[in-house]
Amino acid sequence: MKTILLPTDFSPHAHNAFNYALGLAEACHAKVILFHAYHYNASGAFYVPTELIDVVNLDQKDSALKSMERYQKIANAQAGKDVRVDPVMVQGFAIDEILEYTQANPVDLIIMGTRGASGFEGRLLGSVTLSLLERSQVPVIALPDGAEFSPINQIAYATNYEEQDSNALDRLLDFAFLNHAEIHCVHVSGKPGPDEQQRKNMLERQFDWEVTMKDLDFTELEEQDVVKGLLNFINERPMDMLAMLSHRRGFWGRMFHQSISNEVARQIKIPLMVFPMKKHKKPTGTDPVASSV
Repeated sequence: MKTILLPTDFSPHAHNAFNYALGLAEACHAKVILFHAYHYNASGAFYVPTELIDVVNLDQKDSALKSMERYQKIANAQAGKDVRVDPVMVQGFAIDEILEYTQANPVDLIIMGTRGASGFEGRLLGSVTLSLLERSQVPVIALPDGAEFSPINQIAYATNYEEQDSNALDRLLDFAFLNHAEIHCVHVSGKPGPDEQQRKNMLERQFDWEVTMKDLDFTELEEQDVVKGLLNFINERPMDMLAMLSHRRGFWGRMFHQSISNEVARQIKIPLMVFPMKKHKKPTGTDPVASSV
């Protein structure tokens, strides 16, 4: 891990994420890209000449860039971290600019603060963070409000024994190695069947020769409510981070808005790391297509 992207709007939750990014960057010997996207709204009841818009944009960018550089120096000093921070300022909508930047530049991880005074309670994620979890091809860490960086020793990885879990675990093992952490794969289901056991065995065998059981282990929990089972696992162990594969919007809505009460949601105080699902290429010709296990 060499580069961490930290999008910011200079709000308190974004500042908290910056402090966390500095701590993680120091632990992983990485640099931080402090990223800010601004958008000038030219709509209104009267016509605004293009020349005036250009002047306003230029003044706004210059002022924001100076503020950004001043902010990163102060924050760096307050955190007491000797981490390289490169400010980047772009014009446009945040989610579009973040995705475009990560596609065009080497970025290993994105860190975002969540919105809301109660962290994961209620409307857990801001629209930008939610969009990133679903669309980013770079791993994203979403931080609950108030989460402070501390050594990452125990990581829970929520798995459904999917084919793409092996790729996410490969990347998570690299991350765990940098932080001297252990990974605990946890699978929650109502009643595990032989099909699930077969997929579990295949996933385990992929890592038999790479890691010791001290670094990576598997736990199966029998619980009808998958989310409740995960919450119990990360709270009882306890874990320093929860990781999983990205899923469609329906999954996030079910996980963070419908399936758990606010009382249970308030218990989540650890960062959430989300790995992108790889896009499968459409098969061509008449070659047989192997099915997922």
